[in-house]
Parts: sequence; C-alpha cells; structure tokens
Amino acid sequence: MKIKLTPFGAGLTSSVIFIFLTSIFIKDLFLLILGLALMIMIIIDYFVAIYLERRCFFETYVGGDRIWVWESGRIEIISRSCLLEHDIKIVRPLTLKMIEKIDRDSHRIVLDVRFEYSGTYKIDVLNMIIYSFLKIFQIHRHVAVNKTFIVYPEYVYWLGRIAYALSGEGLEGASSSHSGGSLEMLSIKSLLRTVAGEYYETREYVPGDELRRIDWKATARALKMTIKDLRELGGEGVMFAYDPRCSGSYTCDSIVSTLFSVALTIYQEKISPLYVYNIYEKKIYRYKDPERFLISLAEDVIMKIIMNKLSKDLYEYVSPSEFKKLLSLIESSLKETEYIRMKDLDEKLFTLLRGALIVSDVLNGSSYIIDLVNMMKDRSFEKIAIVPEKPWIDLDNLEDKYLGYKTYSYVINDLKRSGFKIYVKKKGGFEIL
Repeated sequence: MKIKLTPFGAGLTSSVIFIFLTSIFIKDLFLLILGLALMIMIIIDYFVAIYLERRCFFETYVGGDRIWVWESGRIEIISRSCLLEHDIKIVRPLTLKMIEKIDRDSHRIVLDVRFEYSGTYKIDVLNMIIYSFLKIFQIHRHVAVNKTFIVYPEYVYWLGRIAYALSGEGLEGASSSHSGGSLEMLSIKSLLRTVAGEYYETREYVPGDELRRIDWKATARALKMTIKDLRELGGEGVMFAYDPRCSGSYTCDSIVSTLFSVALTIYQEKISPLYVYNIYEKKIYRYKDPERFLISLAEDVIMKIIMNKLSKDLYEYVSPSEFKKLLSLIESSLKETEYIRMKDLDEKLFTLLRGALIVSDVLNGSSYIIDLVNMMKDRSFEKIAIVPEKPWIDLDNLEDKYLGYKTYSYVINDLKRSGFKIYVKKKGGFEIL
C-alpha cells in the first residue's frame, strides 16, 4: 500500500505551508489560525482514509484464460464495504469497459484484456486507487489476479478448420474448446463471389458445405441432407498466386491464416479450374478438383511455414497426437492428388483467366511480385491482393523496419496502379486498403 498526495492535495498542502510562513513573517493571528485549521483538516482526512481503506475488500473474477488473438479476455473486480471513491489504474493490455454500482458501498468494475500478439501472458496484480473523502490523498493498493492467459494465434483456428474439412474432426486443443469467433467475420467469401459457379448436380451434404446450398425439397424426399453442387462449367479459371515466405511469428500467422482461409473458400465454393502459382518457386499447377488443391496447399504451408517458422510454440496450442494425425492424413491424400504441372507462366495463360488473387507479405520477393503484376497490368479481369498489416514489425532493427516499410509502400502503390483491389489482413478479418 502506498499513500500519495493527489494534485489537489499537493496544491492544498503547499498553500498551507505558504500561509504558515506568511503568518509568522507578518505576525498575523488570523492567517495562523487558518493555517492550523487547514492542517488539522488534512490530518483528519489522512487518518479517516487509512481507517476506511482497511475495510475495503476486493474480489477478482476472470472470464476465461484461453482466448483467440482477435478476442478480448474479461476481468471483473467486485469492491465491497468500500465507502471511499476508488478507481483502477489502466495500463496495457487493459481497457475499462464498465463501472457499475451494486449498492451503497459495493461496485463492479469490468475490464477488457486484449493482447496484441499470440503467446502466454501473466497478470499478477491490478493497481487500485482509493481516494480520501476530500480527495487530498490517494492510496494505491494491489489486488491479486495471478492469472495466466493463453492467447491462440489465428492460424491454429484455420488449421482446425482444415482438419475438419478433410476428416470431419477438429483438433484437440484450441480448436476443440473454442468456437473461433464469428465465422462470417473471418470468411473471405465476398472476395470470390464472382466465381460461385453454375448448377452441377444434387448430392449428399458433407462437412464443410455451405448451409445456404441445402436443397430442402430434395432433402425432404431423400430423408437426408442434400445440397446443390455448383461448379464452373466454362473453360475459364482463377489464378491463385502466393509466396510462402514470411519474416516472423506475427507475419507468418497472418500469411498462414490468409492462405488457409482462401483455400477453404475455394474448396467450399468448388472453384475450378484453378491455376496455382508459387511465386517463390516459380512453379505453376492446374487443379480441377478443389479438394486436391486444399490438400496440396495445406501440406505446403504446414511444411514450409508452420514447421519452419511457427513450430516453437505449436504444441502449446495443438495436441501433438492430433497434429501428427492430420499430417498423416494429408500425406496419404497427397498420393492421390491429381494436378497438371504447367511448364511456364506465359501470356497465353492470362487469356484463360476471369480473376486473380495474390497472397504475399510483399517484403520477400517483391521483385517477383512486381514482375507478376506487370504481366496482368492490362488485363480486364478482377484482380485482388491480400497482404498482412505492417509486415515490417517482425524485422530485427529500426533500419530494416524502415526499409521494409518503404518496400511495402512501393509494392502496394504498384498493385493499385495495376488495378488490384488491396485487402489488408487484420486479426480476425480483412479490411480494404
């Protein structure tokens, strides 16, 4: 417990000292009595505050210690038998949400806890500030929390969605114990609405299919869930170009989340044919079956990004046995994956496209991206680029961060000049730049 003068109390105390000194210097009895009266008032306020502060009782409640990186945790503080006005010192990652009066001497303080990055964070104490009746003194008192928050990265959520789409089962750990927030907020279906396809067939519902495609009449006749399958019947396709490189955990989480969410959207919307271009390896593939594409991309992202860049904390969020089961499923499915390896990325390919989507942090391989963008510059089809928010955050020093920011700005401006719509990947969703 610490006792300090408030700004008002410091000003009052200084005035009392000045009055005492002035009364002695000019020998004024009235000023001397006034100074004594003020001093007695300050002393009484001090001892009353000490007495009443000891009667204050605080209880803390934590809403949940496992949250997604885009979600907020919740801490409640209930104050009881506290007649003095009190407040809480707000420091990051805390924000004050609400103060509610329960009765004459009880209050409820609700705090949001939002962490910038994934990881493990411990909050030991909160600093309560209790004011004396006359607001001359403030008493700082620690309220114990002793809670460790585990903040799950977004890629773990999408990894669980991939596992569910391929096997019908999620992952033990984050994905099984958390809802993952609003799926509509996380979805990027609106980016690919123009490639929804045409009616192909009516078939039985499988996990991952959209509920809006349920054919209720056919379901009633067959007594089992049935959907309308939409596929692109024309010869045109969509190019999905991506660069798996990223600088650190923040950017890699953003890139992996984007790649998985795009892959699931393509899988659920049955978008085909699909031309997939790995910008880093300069390899292009043609997929007829969106499920085969989902398996191939999942294997590529897991082995090149998750295992290389994010493996340090992976098993804090995901059960090792469940992750190995997913790897085995993907590896066995890869043997059956059908695709056509195309020789080169040439001008003829762009005449077959009705849309292109690029995913990259734009700091790695920026020259490759610019070359690819220049090839699409005069094309009239829809062009979209998804980039992380502030990818230079993961760079080591200030000079590298500045160079990263300049590179990012240059590439973004080049994309805009070439007719690309830019979407910035933020925690839990996307925002148009």
